[in-house]
Amino acid sequence: MADPAPPPSHPRARRLGAVLATALVALVGVAALILFFQSRDDSQLDRPATAAGPGRPLADEGRALVGEGVVRADGVRMDAAAVAGALRLGNVVLLHGSAQPPAALRALAEQIAGPFEPALLRSGQAVVIARRAGVEGVVALAARRTLSAADPADPALEAFVSHWLGRR
Repeated sequence: MADPAPPPSHPRARRLGAVLATALVALVGVAALILFFQSRDDSQLDRPATAAGPGRPLADEGRALVGEGVVRADGVRMDAAAVAGALRLGNVVLLHGSAQPPAALRALAEQIAGPFEPALLRSGQAVVIARRAGVEGVVALAARRTLSAADPADPALEAFVSHWLGRR
């Protein structure tokens, strides 16, 4: 009697199985990445605005610092209510008293938040550089927090802005 013939090979089925297995592994990987990044975003949501961080609590002195308003680096005037609203959204305001914004402030703002855009301001993600007569050095304002620095290149400013930007 002759040997039985081996079962026919199914190369298409094997290829299809390999493609499906690869697609499944890729899909699981993408889902894992999405869940990882989503959990990182959620980790910042429930922190209270009064949490400890750089600077000191902002009391009535914040209103006095803003006074009747400030002039942004792009020439737009913001009255005290507009500044208060910007801070409530999570923006950070850097006040200076010089005729032109110090280069170190511009560099800091762009490094952390990118170029100033009104859309960033509306979303609470802007670093606003503004002139206020009588300010010596730099005064950083955030929601309920303030920090004074004699030098615009002071590393404490970067820590303040990085910590408070986007927090309400």
